[in-house]
Parts: sequence; structure tokens; C-alpha cells
Amino acid sequence: MAEYPKCVVLFAESLFSSAFSILHPNLDRFTCNGCAGRLLLRQFENKNKRLGEFIQLLDVDEKGSFTLKYNDLKASLFTPSKDFHDYASFIGVSSTLTPTNLPSQIIPQIKHVIPSTELTFVHIQEQSDHAVKILEEFVHSFDEDNIFLVVVGGYGERDNVETPLPPASPFLPQQSYCIKDGQPVTNIKFTSPLHAVYHCKNLTRKDDTTTFTEENLLTQGGNGIILAEHFLKEIAFKLGHMPKYGA
Repeated sequence: MAEYPKCVVLFAESLFSSAFSILHPNLDRFTCNGCAGRLLLRQFENKNKRLGEFIQLLDVDEKGSFTLKYNDLKASLFTPSKDFHDYASFIGVSSTLTPTNLPSQIIPQIKHVIPSTELTFVHIQEQSDHAVKILEEFVHSFDEDNIFLVVVGGYGERDNVETPLPPASPFLPQQSYCIKDGQPVTNIKFTSPLHAVYHCKNLTRKDDTTTFTEENLLTQGGNGIILAEHFLKEIAFKLGHMPKYGA
């Protein structure tokens, strides 16, 4: 497998809280060049719903266990949320608490740490158009030849958005999102998934997506559906820290 460069994950927790009303050419170009998929969440009881989603993305809940689980993967987080910051610090991920999501203030900090880390998460709390404006600047700065860029967007408080699943068939094997660590998963939440778009020049495949819209990602995305808790395992595999997970 070709070696992936540094990875930046932009997690916009409430990106799809309402329809976009502004143009987003950088996100469109990024999407057109990459591939999109869905991350199914599980039902959880965390009082902070957004933090609960992030915990599922990282799939770590024991103190200081991140590097152990992901074989010494060096990761960092930039977040305006103290809850996110405290969680990252608890599991052993370097975290910077930022007073703002303004890209002009955060991007220089991120570029400063990228040489010494392999995976950088950027947490964006703003909703819909406000999140799009922020993502436009981040994508413009980080969609480069030497960056594996991933945009993950959630529905915020829109908790019951129906998204189509592949039709059931007796000829299809059980899908990977139905299993974790060899055991069946029974509490999958089939509404309001997270959308993920991936791009790294010459390394990620290209699907039929052309624009960064909810409809286009749902109907043209070619990266399939996985459990949110499998997301980071796939990223870590591409960065050379985990064995291949799934097909």
C-alpha cells in the first residue's frame, strides 16, 4: 500500500443542521476529487451528544489508552470545547483549547504542529452556513498534495434524519457496520449519520460525487457505510499504524 502523508480531520458537528444557502467552491472541488461515505452512530447516553459522537469516532474510553490502541499514532486536537479538550487529554491525545474557530487564527497553529504529529483533529462547533464558511478556508489551506484531508459533518440537533440503506439481500454478506470486534452490534442508530469525505492526491479513489451537498453525498458517495467506531481504525491503517480493517 502507498504511504499516506499527514492526516487532518475537520469535524463539523452541526454542519448539516439546515440546508446551505451559500456557495462553497472549495468544498465542491475537494468532494469532486475525493470519495464520500457514511458513518453510522450507536445509541448512547452521553449528556453531551456532540462529545458522544466524537468519542465514537475515536473509539477510546480508557485513560491514556489512545497510543496503545492505535500503535503509537501521534495525534492532536484543536477545539473550542472544554469537554472535548478534557476528553482528549484523558485518553492521551495532545489537545489545544482554542478561544475561536476563526481559521486565520487556528491554521498557523495547526501548521506548526503538523510536522511533529501524524493525525490532527479540528473541531468546529458552528452550524450550517457558518460552518461552511470556516470549512471553505480550512479546505483551501489543507487540501494539498502532502495532506490526507477528511471532512466529517454531523446533523447537530436534527436527530431523526432518514438516510437510505442498501436494500437487503440474501446474497450479500453481513455488513461491517453490524459487527464490532467479532460481535454483533445491536444498538445502531440508522438516522442522522455522520458524512465523511476523503481526499489525498493520487492515493484516495474518486467516486461520482460532484458537489458538497447532503443529497449528492448520499446518492453518489462510493465509500459505503461503516460504523463510526471503525472510522479511526481505517485512518490509522492508511497511516501505517493498524492492520487492514474490513474489506
